Amino acid sequence: MKPETLSMILFVLGILFIGLGVALALIQLNTYMPRIVAGGPEEALPAILYELLGLVAKLGFIGLVIYGGAVALKNGVHMLLELRRIEKGVPQRTESSKQG
Repeated sequence: MKPETLSMILFVLGILFIGLGVALALIQLNTYMPRIVAGGPEEALPAILYELLGLVAKLGFIGLVIYGGAVALKNGVHMLLELRRIEKGVPQRTESSKQG
């Protein structure tokens, strides 16, 4: 596979994953309905903890999707920039020039 094609695939996948994460977050925001538990603290506390645990799991999944998209997008953009630099004939940066 050509490097140009691979970099564009990474770029598009990154955008799609970030968009998917944002869409999942918006759907969760608009459809969330907390359960109301009648009774004393003995019944309410486990219900609240269950709701919070479910919320943390959903937010963690959304965060991982967005993080994966950001990594793919970063690598795709980096590959595209390196390919453009090679096409123009600009020498690659050395490790010593990256530090300072």
